[in-house]
Amino acid sequence: RYEVINNVKLNFSHIIGKENIKKELSKVITAFKKKSLAKKIGLKRHNLLVFDGPVGTGKTFMVKALAGELNFPIINIKSSNFFNYSSAKVLNSVDSFSKRFQDCIIFVDEAEKMIGRHSMDEDSNFDGYINEIFDGVSGVTNAIVVIAVNNLARFGAGFSDRFVNLKFELPNLFERKEFLAMKLNKVQNHAEVLVNFDEAARETEGMSFRDLEKICNNVFYMVLNGQRAITDDTFSDAARSFKTIYGTASIYG
Repeated sequence: RYEVINNVKLNFSHIIGKENIKKELSKVITAFKKKSLAKKIGLKRHNLLVFDGPVGTGKTFMVKALAGELNFPIINIKSSNFFNYSSAKVLNSVDSFSKRFQDCIIFVDEAEKMIGRHSMDEDSNFDGYINEIFDGVSGVTNAIVVIAVNNLARFGAGFSDRFVNLKFELPNLFERKEFLAMKLNKVQNHAEVLVNFDEAARETEGMSFRDLEKICNNVFYMVLNGQRAITDDTFSDAARSFKTIYGTASIYG
């Protein structure tokens, strides 16, 4: 019901933007590198993180970068493997892993599919149970627990209060420009890249990183079909193709 990812090669230098989030995670890194001192002075809950934001905003990529910074493996608890299980079963697994493993990241992606099916504000018993689980996890684990959600508002206040909450927004103009330049410049050995990336970033306002990647894939297909110059018109055609299929909202990412 879980996947172990070892030897992650990413780090914060691979992350475009998200400076506030990287700054907060640097505190977590320092706490784990000096965990004996952190324990002595009473630092708590620094290892329980919620990554909150729409699909395609870089939450999973940031988990991998954090793992790379610390040289930690990732224990990825996958929602697809828990589809027929209760929320309590998922929480018990997180609790068990946090006690069995140390110096790793326990990552629960798309938590709404596994935990958020209960309305914690309406079900006080379950609300109390989840609070008990994570209170226990915080006290005993030498791992980092990251819960990724698309909408933290679906969870009760008692849940979010137990975590360091980091908000992932859709990429801004600078982040879109840098991402598109990074992706499309990879084809320079095969096609001339003549894209105005400032204009391309403006054209893709409101899109997620995953949306942008799909647009870049449309460009790559053109290169595979023999196109030798990637122009503003080429990019606009790829963007229009994406919008025709998926619309413009990042939820399609």
